[in-house]
Amino acid sequence: MVESGRRSRWGWLLWLVVALIAIAVTLLAAFPASWLAPRINEASGGRLTLDDVDGSVWSGSAALVVGQSDTGNAPITLPGRLSWTLGAWALLTGRIDAHVIDDALLSRELVIGGTTENLEIGAAEVRLPDGLLARLGPPFSTLGIDGDVAASWQPLLVTRGLLFGNVELTLNNARSSLTRISPLGSYRMDFDMQGPDGTCVLKSDRGPLLLSGNGRWSGRALRFDGQASATPEYREQLADLLSILGKPQGDSYLLHFGTP
Repeated sequence: MVESGRRSRWGWLLWLVVALIAIAVTLLAAFPASWLAPRINEASGGRLTLDDVDGSVWSGSAALVVGQSDTGNAPITLPGRLSWTLGAWALLTGRIDAHVIDDALLSRELVIGGTTENLEIGAAEVRLPDGLLARLGPPFSTLGIDGDVAASWQPLLVTRGLLFGNVELTLNNARSSLTRISPLGSYRMDFDMQGPDGTCVLKSDRGPLLLSGNGRWSGRALRFDGQASATPEYREQLADLLSILGKPQGDSYLLHFGTP
């Protein structure tokens, strides 16, 4: 009788544990995707957030919103819809297995894997909509700069919060609200990220506004030095814009941007 009573108690305890595990798994599986929105907003300094969120953390979708309230412009909801899957079982083994799709922005499925200490972001290309740059704050808002923006990269590595890899940003058919000359040109910025340190190189693919320069950052400090000029037939028409960009030196204007 005593042995039978013990089995009965252990049986009830086992069923209780199983029930609690089932409840926990059910709650985790249905954990709302809306939980991500404030976390992404905070991590991006208010420049990026999710809207019209649907689904769970593990499999959901949302509209991607870019912009910052202190620029004086309303945020932009990007075209298309971002959808993702996050492997719950992979997390149980300490790994990350995420897949992100957005047919309007991404050229291919973006795969993110690895661990929290060594995270690999798969190769991708992102094409951003017209009207975005001017809403990201200075110096873009000051100059009213816009155009066709794209970013591309080969696999990137994030190790303990530090980014390693190369990213190429392009701005094609650029224009500015400060001049009627349009387009101003096409430009390419190559970033080489090596953790706490990195470099960038700016080049012009074509004019009439020509830009070039090099930048370097260490920790949170950024320094960029370069020059701006115009092709001979546009020097007079672009003189006002060039004077805003930098200090004159001969036929060129010196560019300098930096953070403390």
